[in-house]
Amino acid sequence: MREMKDSGLEWLGNVSSDVKLVPLKYLLKKERMPIKVGPFGSQLSGTDFLKEESDFWVYNQRIVLDENYEAGDAYISSEKYETMIGFHVYEDDILITTRGTIGKISRIPHIHKPGILHPCIIRFRIDDSLYDYRLLKLIFNQSDFVTEQILYKSNATTIEVIYRDTLKNIILPVWDMQTQRKIADFLDTKCSEIDALTADIQTQIDTLEQYKRSIITEAVTRGLNPDVEMKDGGNQYWGSIPTNWHLSDIKYLFEIVKRIAGKEGYDILSVTQKGIKIKDISNNEGQVAESYANYQFVYPGDFVMNHMDLLTGWVDCSKLFGVTSPDYRVFRLRDKNNSLNYYKYIMQTCYMNRIFYSLGQGVSNLGRWRLQTSSFNNFMVPVPPVEVQESIATYLDKKCTEINACIDDKQRQLEVLEEYRKLGKCYDYVCCMYPTAPFITSNEILEAMEKMEKYNPAVVIPVVPFSYPPQRCFVIDKQGYAKFKYPQYVQTRSQDLEKQYHDAGQFYVYNVKKLIEQKGIIEENFMPIILSELQVQDIDTEDDWKIAEVKYKMLAM
Repeated sequence: MREMKDSGLEWLGNVSSDVKLVPLKYLLKKERMPIKVGPFGSQLSGTDFLKEESDFWVYNQRIVLDENYEAGDAYISSEKYETMIGFHVYEDDILITTRGTIGKISRIPHIHKPGILHPCIIRFRIDDSLYDYRLLKLIFNQSDFVTEQILYKSNATTIEVIYRDTLKNIILPVWDMQTQRKIADFLDTKCSEIDALTADIQTQIDTLEQYKRSIITEAVTRGLNPDVEMKDGGNQYWGSIPTNWHLSDIKYLFEIVKRIAGKEGYDILSVTQKGIKIKDISNNEGQVAESYANYQFVYPGDFVMNHMDLLTGWVDCSKLFGVTSPDYRVFRLRDKNNSLNYYKYIMQTCYMNRIFYSLGQGVSNLGRWRLQTSSFNNFMVPVPPVEVQESIATYLDKKCTEINACIDDKQRQLEVLEEYRKLGKCYDYVCCMYPTAPFITSNEILEAMEKMEKYNPAVVIPVVPFSYPPQRCFVIDKQGYAKFKYPQYVQTRSQDLEKQYHDAGQFYVYNVKKLIEQKGIIEENFMPIILSELQVQDIDTEDDWKIAEVKYKMLAM
């Protein structure tokens, strides 16, 4: 067992006995100014930045975060460069971000273009004989070691800025150089493995999002009948539509409303891509207004649209009562018989497919790219019969719920991987368990782990036998008649049919190495453990809960 010692720091606790804890300032090069803060105030003003490219860069946060030293996006003149000698950057300088995304570092491998520090960047120079830069970068960029001690010292919940004195007093773990290199080698390998799995999971998320966009677009423009007769909609955005649909200007379907609250005390609503939610103003969440008295009312059934930002903004139908920014567009259906959810999907399609974006106006498509009221009112959208609207909305509600659940599951996987990366830990096996599976005990987990260690499969999956042989199943044809799916088994007794199983979905034990090799897609080399039907129960609805209660009583007997 590793020998530990008291670090002497309340925020850190015990550390390995072979490590020293040293402030960054004692690991810097012995020169007159090993730490340099970017220019401030009148030293570099907005007017000094050029609109066109030049040979002289301002090394800003984007360069540090992207580690792209081949392309800049902020420029100054040669004259300005010459006046700011003290802020020049050089090869092997380490740059750290001090605002926004805080505390990330990057080392300049070479100088592609001469340049100066951005005001939100600090430059420092490490003594390479005292500290391995690879390890330094892992500590700053891949762990919470630095940010946690800054938060502790500042007694704050968020870090708004890093100052020079803060940086030079950052405590770092120090070993001899040989040990540092071994640790860096190990962490490089493990972090690369996690990065590969993270990238694959992110690709799966992107694929799911793309799939969701496609089924929404297909449903709101063609309906649910694949054989429906189509006609030319006479509109470049929607193409063909079913013959019993028509296009209508938004102004005939909706009315824009603006009802100013006149006082404070109401819930503040924000429109996000996760839906309309109540803003937590106690934590200064997002932008905080001096007064909410001028905010506008939002009632359940109202649509709220961030038409000021068509790139990252969103639109949704509110289920809540409250107030929202006077800059947002609030509108409601004129005909209450129309489906709220159908038109919610129509509006969101216009965001997802950049339709509203193409109609926007502004100075820059990276900034305030907004949809003017006239463009919004005169935009035409598909209008199906009301009963078709409802069927489309019901279908999309179900499909989107399923897809979002998959996305949320993979997002949680990313969060777990990120935490492991921060801890510098990597394991041979990983178990994914679901809180909605209440009857799994340690016995099943141990059985799965024993099979994993003995047979080394890609994954161990709990399975459960079908309650009725699937070989004897029926399908219903277009005329409404039932027929055997597998007629070869019509005369075979159920007890004589091969036992078949399905995924119980209660937990999964993965071989991490094989999971990475197979890019998260396990189609073979998996091994089952068999559960009884009593043990298998997902709790997603109230009825599921009632069934679980019955199973619990039976298992307890």
